[in-house]
Amino acid sequence: MAGKKEHPYKPHHWDADVLREAKYFEVVLESGERFKAKLLGINEYNMLLETEEARIFLPKHSIRYVVLERFVEEEDDEA
Repeated sequence: MAGKKEHPYKPHHWDADVLREAKYFEVVLESGERFKAKLLGINEYNMLLETEEARIFLPKHSIRYVVLERFVEEEDDEA
């Protein structure tokens, strides 16, 4: 279709593309636990993350939401 602007990410890759662009991000789990991480790998059901303590293999269904880097840094600056 002429004139239709396409989103820069393919819908099925949005999570992977955005998280790869972010240097670090904050993960909030369904349990309420929060930690900063860097994405090392991702597939349909799991994420391989690097935290300050270890590399972890995290099932996506355990994640409540993710806060991207610029917001994580702003929160840290206010503390």
